[in-house]
Amino acid sequence: MEKIDLNSLIKINKIIEKDNLSSSYKLALLKGTIFVVNKFDHFITVKNKKVKLPFYFLVEQWFFDYLPFVYDNIKQQTNKKKAQILNKQIESLYRQLFDTFKSESSLNWKEIYLVIYYRYHNDKLDKTQKDILLKLFKEIRKIIKDNPMKYIGDDNYEIFFDISNAKIKNLNYEEFGTFCIKEDIYNVFKYLGYNLLGLSTILKRWVDFTLRINPELNRNQIFNYMIYEVQDVLRDTHDIRKLFNNQIVECVWSGKKIKYFDVDHIIPFSIYFNNDLWNLMPSDKKINNKKRDKIPTPELIEKRKDILIYYWKIYKEKFSYFLKQREISLGKYNNENEYILTLQKKCDFLISKLGFDYFEI
Repeated sequence: MEKIDLNSLIKINKIIEKDNLSSSYKLALLKGTIFVVNKFDHFITVKNKKVKLPFYFLVEQWFFDYLPFVYDNIKQQTNKKKAQILNKQIESLYRQLFDTFKSESSLNWKEIYLVIYYRYHNDKLDKTQKDILLKLFKEIRKIIKDNPMKYIGDDNYEIFFDISNAKIKNLNYEEFGTFCIKEDIYNVFKYLGYNLLGLSTILKRWVDFTLRINPELNRNQIFNYMIYEVQDVLRDTHDIRKLFNNQIVECVWSGKKIKYFDVDHIIPFSIYFNNDLWNLMPSDKKINNKKRDKIPTPELIEKRKDILIYYWKIYKEKFSYFLKQREISLGKYNNENEYILTLQKKCDFLISKLGFDYFEI
């Protein structure tokens, strides 16, 4: 494990526990950055003790974090002269997006969250919805840059700095630019980030703040808004089951030929919260029951890489959104072996650095 700088840890803890809050923005920024650091390491570069991160995925996380609050009008600011949640323009764009789904049924916030999440991640939003979302993402990026990134810490742009300019024309992660944090801060987020997200830290502070300015709510209601993305996001494996229905397939881990199979998440959903096609594989039911929430070792992935690549080839032919999902989750490469290598690195980090149980056959 990389050395954790005690001063950097104290600095982050001070922000979480002691910073004065007039909104939840600083907490959302910390939570979102931890998310980016731990899920999108393949897009992160380190040079001269400075770490450059992609801005797009921070915006994406903010969009989903604040969606329930906007939908149910849950205040996130103490300043009564301003908008209650983010700003009026952003809230208006959220509601325009919500309205495009109203014809389907009378949706509550959980239903709208799931519908938008599913269509966004599976490239099934229509042109109107994509246009609204693009405007919304651009405005969210602006508010992050001009507000919490500037004011978090003791000095302006002390923690978050070197924010690149962006010429945004599409919902493309490459067009949203980058931001930087110091390597010592990055290591705190990378190795202790999930602990920082515990009830006693970021989420608890966010719940306390929201309860203070929304006294009509109770703690459980607010906490449900916070953790919904983790607990209830779609874990649907229907596409894979339908694709191989009534066929003889090969178990991804054992090589056994089977007709009745489970769909295994290569990196367990409970750990990585990823339901993309690249992460879904046919597995023998007994093998899948043994694997459960364990991480496949790099050696097992190497041993079974041919069948992984074989299934990915099928997915690429059958699902138009497969390549985009895989690129975002694993990176952009010219050959399949590079994707296997990135998958091995992610699994090795989860096992050797974060201590998750490993799976071998």
